[in-house]
Amino acid sequence: MARLVINFRKLRTLREALGWTQGELSYHSGIQRSTISKIETGARPNIRTTTLSALAGALGVATDDLIFSARRETRFADDEYTRIYKRAAKALESLSEEQLRTILAYIDFLRSRGGAQ
Repeated sequence: MARLVINFRKLRTLREALGWTQGELSYHSGIQRSTISKIETGARPNIRTTTLSALAGALGVATDDLIFSARRETRFADDEYTRIYKRAAKALESLSEEQLRTILAYIDFLRSRGGAQ
């Protein structure tokens, strides 16, 4: 079974941006809280692809967003990324389901063009 190296700082940043505890991420992802704790502290840097998919799905991000890549440039410092993520999450709360589907379609479009790395 394939194992991947997860960007544990980004996992924690995304979870905290949603205002979730590790327990809440566990609930939404189906991954044990103790496993999430080990991943976030770096004690368990290599995870299964199924674990990565569950965490990414719960956080609403692509799996690629959680994989550590030394070659990938960091676009934002963690605190700036958190600020942007929180602002976007807050803005999404007031949108209708149709508007959210439109935004998701646009995100898919950007990814297909390589616009969201």
